[in-house]
Amino acid sequence: MCLGIRMTTNPVWDQNGKTVGWIDGDELITLEGHVTGWLRDDAVYSQSGNHVGWYRQGQFWDSSGRAVAFTGGSSGGPTKPTSRDSASPPSVRSTSGVPGFSGTMGESGFSDSWSPTAWDAYLA
Repeated sequence: MCLGIRMTTNPVWDQNGKTVGWIDGDELITLEGHVTGWLRDDAVYSQSGNHVGWYRQGQFWDSSGRAVAFTGGSSGGPTKPTSRDSASPPSVRSTSGVPGFSGTMGESGFSDSWSPTAWDAYLA
């Protein structure tokens, strides 16, 4: 839940090095500044509260164990682009509330492949 206290906002990049969103504490934020998902421990939840994957070693993983996106300092997984854009973070708007979260799905192993799922679709 947005309490008006901001932590460090960090960019999320896709496999092409394009900024696709932001992490601010446990909130996942769109480029427009809307909260679109949450982190709970290493589990990633969509805006509707569905478990969609994991966030480990600075990477977002889908349910098939393929990387969807990454943050600075990520390690392992597929090859990252050497060039990344440097968009400015949006001013975060409050959310209507945090949903109840579904249970987490079982893990498959994590691969060195990129997921065909785009960031927006991942959190839909």
